[in-house]
Amino acid sequence: CVCVCGGERESLLTKIQEYVCENTDTLFGVCFCGTTPPGVSENVYVEILHMCRNRVHGPIVVDGYKGVLPLLLTGYIHTLKINEDELHALADDCQKHTPHTSDTHTKSDTPDSIHTHAITVLRYIYVNVNRYPLPVLAVTAGKQPATLYVYDDAHTTDMHPRYNVYRYTMPKITPVNPIGAGDTCTGIYSAALCGCLSHITSLQPHTHTQIKQ
Repeated sequence: CVCVCGGERESLLTKIQEYVCENTDTLFGVCFCGTTPPGVSENVYVEILHMCRNRVHGPIVVDGYKGVLPLLLTGYIHTLKINEDELHALADDCQKHTPHTSDTHTKSDTPDSIHTHAITVLRYIYVNVNRYPLPVLAVTAGKQPATLYVYDDAHTTDMHPRYNVYRYTMPKITPVNPIGAGDTCTGIYSAALCGCLSHITSLQPHTHTQIKQ
């Protein structure tokens, strides 16, 4: 197991800060992908976020689930993109940090189980970030339909945020090698976001959901 030492961590942060300062005019988005390596605390992503949040001209996307709660609770994240198994683990993590709750999740491959876990995560973020609704939650599920939760500000009533729910059926393909598929998906999605959001708003929602406390 390779461990990042303190000097390497500081050197990395310095280089990132220099890059951000030198490329402010062309910094159109930021993606945090994967889990931090051994020797690097989970808070390093938060440090990087604060380096660039006032300089980035586009969305900040998170593709990961281990230790991402501090990042999500900053209130600066536009999209959380994870797969079904990661969503299940993150929902469990949210429950562990929520008093007076019991673990009612069950492992399943149905859209309803994805919806249950998604509501848990979205509610946790909303309640713990001063009523901040995460704008987008994207969940992939292998060959099963992918699900996109998009915050609907126009139809949010009282103090309960509403989300439009979109489902995308995956085309049938013969996979050659799935390594890097998740990062590729995040990269293409983020590049599209940096261009425009019309590809989301022009679709018809599959359903709607209201997040209640």
